[in-house]
Amino acid sequence: MTIAEQLEEIGRQKGFREGRKDVHDEGQKTEALRIANNMLSSGLDKQQIVQLTGLTAEELAHIEH
Repeated sequence: MTIAEQLEEIGRQKGFREGRKDVHDEGQKTEALRIANNMLSSGLDKQQIVQLTGLTAEELAHIEH
């Protein structure tokens, strides 16, 4: 394998790892929003929801009922 091929493979592997991380992060955000929505429906205080889920107040405002 040439140096160019090795570098290309390293770049491909790095891109794959970064892509997986992005998908994982997006899945976690989706789950946090789902949980926050349930918390809001249960009447939990908005500040507590922000603290417990790690969402921002702005993100929480987007899903408020």
